Amino acid sequence: MSKKNKNFQQPKPQIQPQVKPQKAESKPEILNLPPVKYNYIFASIVGLIGILLYANTYQHGYVLDDQVAITLNQNVQKGLGGIGGIFKQDFWEFLNQKSGYYRPLPLLTFAIENEFAGNNPTISHIGNIVLYGITGFFVFLLLQRWFRNTNSVLLLLISLLFISHPTHTEVVANIKSRDEIMSTLFLLITLFTFDIYFDTKKIKYLIISCLSMYLAYLSKESAIIGLGLIALSVYTFKKQSIAKSLLVLIPFVVVTMIFFFQKNAMLGSLSGNMDKNMTVYPYFIEKTRFFSTFKLMVYYFKMCFVPYPLLHDYSYNQIPSGSIADLMSILGLVLVGGMIFLVFKNLNNRNWLFFGLAFFLMTIFPAAAFTLTRGGIFAERFLYLPVLGFSILLILGLNWLFEEKLKIPTNPKFFKVNGALLILFLPLFVWFNFSTMRRNPDWKDEFLLNQADIESGANNAMIQLHYGNSFTEKFAVEKNEKLKKEYLETATKSYRKALSITDIGEAYYGMGRLNQLQSKLDSAEYYYRQTITKMPNYVIAYNNLGAIYDGMGRYVLASYYFNISTRVNSGYQPAQQNKANYLREKGLDIQVLPDSLKSKEVPVLMNQLNLNK
Repeated sequence: MSKKNKNFQQPKPQIQPQVKPQKAESKPEILNLPPVKYNYIFASIVGLIGILLYANTYQHGYVLDDQVAITLNQNVQKGLGGIGGIFKQDFWEFLNQKSGYYRPLPLLTFAIENEFAGNNPTISHIGNIVLYGITGFFVFLLLQRWFRNTNSVLLLLISLLFISHPTHTEVVANIKSRDEIMSTLFLLITLFTFDIYFDTKKIKYLIISCLSMYLAYLSKESAIIGLGLIALSVYTFKKQSIAKSLLVLIPFVVVTMIFFFQKNAMLGSLSGNMDKNMTVYPYFIEKTRFFSTFKLMVYYFKMCFVPYPLLHDYSYNQIPSGSIADLMSILGLVLVGGMIFLVFKNLNNRNWLFFGLAFFLMTIFPAAAFTLTRGGIFAERFLYLPVLGFSILLILGLNWLFEEKLKIPTNPKFFKVNGALLILFLPLFVWFNFSTMRRNPDWKDEFLLNQADIESGANNAMIQLHYGNSFTEKFAVEKNEKLKKEYLETATKSYRKALSITDIGEAYYGMGRLNQLQSKLDSAEYYYRQTITKMPNYVIAYNNLGAIYDGMGRYVLASYYFNISTRVNSGYQPAQQNKANYLREKGLDIQVLPDSLKSKEVPVLMNQLNLNK
């Protein structure tokens, strides 16, 4: 045996220390994501369908809050000269409300339109339609970046479901809702450009993303959900830890702080001080905010799947208050709880189910918070962005069902593999398109809108009020005595129905105007005073009282109420003109009533407005 062999020793086996297996999700995965090949044809198809769906709205007029946002907004009416005022005003300033809503960017677009086209609703409607089409374009491109390993046809179906959803009619056909369109569009651009920045580390994309986030805030404050969506996308699609997904928010938190600092500096408040009334904040008045929030969530879920009937208003008592004994409220608790459970159950999987549910919950949160904190009502426009989460869940869920659970074999020919999915999708898509195009004409003017909604909104005080207002306007201009009588009866019936639902001040005003149009001045005076008692800041009632006293020859009272109108809302131009006319023609500018008249006025009114001084 050789020396070499003699000295050879068998090595002792090494005992490896036991290492506890780590969870796969504890260490972020280093991704090597493939580059995105954008399908601009599909993106353009989505945008074009969005434009075509609402092409029948371009000749519509101003409806509902369009008047407050545009024709009654003095800063908007100044065109480019009103820009300075726009950036200092509360959104509802010229309705004499301090809501704390700071949305100067949509108002700026209205002012630009007014500068070059005057009060032309056609231009404004075309603006909404084009912005909606651009939104559809970016929805598809963003989905391609997020779901880059998913078949583009599936992403097209998601985008088409979103763009055709009938609940969007309020947002697109109502000019005022441009705040919703612009905020969502800028959020999509924020998410899109940030995703590019994360992959490329090119600082220009981060700058664009932050700027877009700022513009989203200037459009509507609910853009704050963008913080959650950015973190969600990084966690889901970039496979980063929760901590790192939150760290990427630092520049956007800075943007958020800048916006809210600006808002506070311009408005003097972050929250505002809105009057809580039964029609708009019923769940606050009835102290049912918690259970009503979950009850409304059931309606939001239902409207995603079955968007019918559509209403322009869901005021008291369209959806009665929730309670612990209310089945819908309990169902809402179970549904929301179930969704949250599924989110956490799939937290480590970071799959389509986790992302779709989390996206829906994040985007529906402002609607839930509106009810939970303020007692506010349901609104179809609150579903604008959440519908994208719904579409993701529906299409990718059906795809998962057919491919995974039903064991349909994988095949590169999409249409052969997903025939069942398309069979389910096409009827839904056709129905959504048909419903949208059929709903659009209702938004042409307030009369048609109220006429379309009165049956489904029979127990809704505001719809009854709006219906009465529509017939009051027809009564005011109608020459045919038979028709005039019919309009008067319909308007009176609707106002009384509204008052039977809740003691609504605007219904008293409507009755006052009806009597004023009939020259029944004593009755008109009574109803206007009732309006003021219910709504001390309702400027039009003061101005109309002044007109009534002028008709009665009671000029001191007329001048006094014209003055009150200007003090209640200095921006209300008819009152300013009446005050100026009285001073010029009659030499009257009564600021304080003589003692002989004070006792005949309403003391509670004087105390509420502090006008006796």
